[in-house]
Amino acid sequence: MKQKRPYSVHRRHLIIFFQTQEWVKNWRGARKPSIQTLSLFTGYSEESIIESMEFGHPSLIERGPEFRHYVKSTTSV
Repeated sequence: MKQKRPYSVHRRHLIIFFQTQEWVKNWRGARKPSIQTLSLFTGYSEESIIESMEFGHPSLIERGPEFRHYVKSTTSV
């Protein structure tokens, strides 16, 4: 039996994107927050945040070495 999601995938990504965007806008640090930091504060998984950035603007987050490593390790050839 397939579990039904409350929102379509596209809508879910947009919801995550806009909520994450609010955190980034209100961030008081000198640098933009990393994916891991956003995951801790928003409660969304790192994978969900990265996927939601495809629907938004990737420059909102800091692309440090850990971000590049995460993307390489999760992409399939």
